[in-house]
Amino acid sequence: PKKIEFFAGQRVVAASAGADHTLAVTADGVAWSCGSGQQDWDADNQDTDGCNCLGHGDYTTHQKPKKIETLAGRRIVAVSAGWAHGFAIT
Repeated sequence: PKKIEFFAGQRVVAASAGADHTLAVTADGVAWSCGSGQQDWDADNQDTDGCNCLGHGDYTTHQKPKKIETLAGRRIVAVSAGWAHGFAIT
């Protein structure tokens, strides 16, 4: 394990890892994501159009956590990341 310096000074209260992305929640109820912004395959390994897997409205890959702005104003209490999806609970 390695400390994630990005969150220095913040307390991470929840985290979940998916296939190519990670979700986190800080004590102030803010949701963060990082990893691959695009999954371009389906269960049968067929090409698809991709998905916005990080919740930022695009297909960009982010190596460092980025606040999920679409959830701004909501207090997030839990997150769950799956193969090519993520959930946030308010």
